[in-house]
Amino acid sequence: MRLARPLGAVLAPVLLVAGAATAQDEGTHDLAPRYALGDKQEVEARMDLLLKIRLQLATARIDRTSEQEQVVVRRYRDELTKVKDGHVAEVERSFAEAWDGLRLPGAGALTRELSPLHQRRIVVGLDDEGRRRVRPKGDPPIPVDVLDEELHTERYEAILPKEPVAVGAEWRIEGDRLRRTLGKGLGQQAEGRIVCRFVEVRELALDEGAPKERYAVISVDIDATGAQGDEEDAPRFRATLVGEVLFSLERRKVAKVDLQGEGRLRQTRREGESVLELDGKGPLTVHKRAWFPERPRTPPRPKEPDGLPPEPPRPGR
Repeated sequence: MRLARPLGAVLAPVLLVAGAATAQDEGTHDLAPRYALGDKQEVEARMDLLLKIRLQLATARIDRTSEQEQVVVRRYRDELTKVKDGHVAEVERSFAEAWDGLRLPGAGALTRELSPLHQRRIVVGLDDEGRRRVRPKGDPPIPVDVLDEELHTERYEAILPKEPVAVGAEWRIEGDRLRRTLGKGLGQQAEGRIVCRFVEVRELALDEGAPKERYAVISVDIDATGAQGDEEDAPRFRATLVGEVLFSLERRKVAKVDLQGEGRLRQTRREGESVLELDGKGPLTVHKRAWFPERPRTPPRPKEPDGLPPEPPRPGR
């Protein structure tokens, strides 16, 4: 069974608020993001899900097991083009690569399909009333549902604490902040919790030959569930993920997200005396990496027969 929405929403693009610096006590760190007009970043993001699915229908003596794989890849550049009242108001986003991969049960290989965002430019931000607004830059139009997950802010900044915190601090994300972090990939009105902990300040060089920078290392433990449709018996998808978010203390931006865990898809459907049981589970990973202002250049990758370059390595790997 293919999920109602690609889980790429879990990794969708972004940039967040630029506000005045927050007071900071000795021993605490202000983890609020900062942006300035003209700021640029380049982002690579990838989601991988491999489900082993068991389908049972006792009345027809059906008990089958199959495998389904889903991959979502996005590579894009952002430029902050408008600031209003000290906050990010508009970002221009240019997609270098955007595709969704699917291997259905019984298929021997992953089939990659270009997203309507592939090699397109969009403008994402807020209107005069502060409502989200997304529009393509140039023709042809882009379907509204494709633009639905695009934000002007970095999605994972929603986990950052509002006030300065010390190493060892823990906090919990639920409700709207959880849904902003995970998007709609889990399904309708996702619920659950994200437990965060400020583990340490770590000096790292994220690229070979690059100077070391100081990062706030935030551990993340996600347990969230959403329905894959409006029907009462719609499949429900649960994601349990753990990993780290690296927040650059010098640049004041999220630089890296690494999450791994399990996806679980369940459905019980009754029709008369028949009961269909579907249970799928398997590894789920989310990787995201940002460079400021851009990734160090490498030779272009040759294209494959489907018109896309070979699958890139997972960001940061």
